[in-house]
Amino acid sequence: MAPEPTGPDRDQRRHWRLAAILFIGGGLGAIPSDALHRPAHDPTIYLLPALAIVSGLLCWAIADRVSIRWLHLMAVVATLEIALTVWLAADMFAIY
Repeated sequence: MAPEPTGPDRDQRRHWRLAAILFIGGGLGAIPSDALHRPAHDPTIYLLPALAIVSGLLCWAIADRVSIRWLHLMAVVATLEIALTVWLAADMFAIY
């Protein structure tokens, strides 16, 4: 097993993995609310949580390879994913 990085490398890994956990948690958290919503959404609504989970897995996979400077781009991606979800889910979510 490789030794744990220290200093800026460790912080870089932590930040990317935190982003991964937030993406995956958001995706998993959206599934029950989509399933319980009445009237029911089209099954394609589950593609949005899947997109969030895939984004989280991508963040986890690149945590050791990509500079922390690129994390700002992931914040933009997260904002766009949330905007897409709100736009496609229902009018009552427009306040978000």
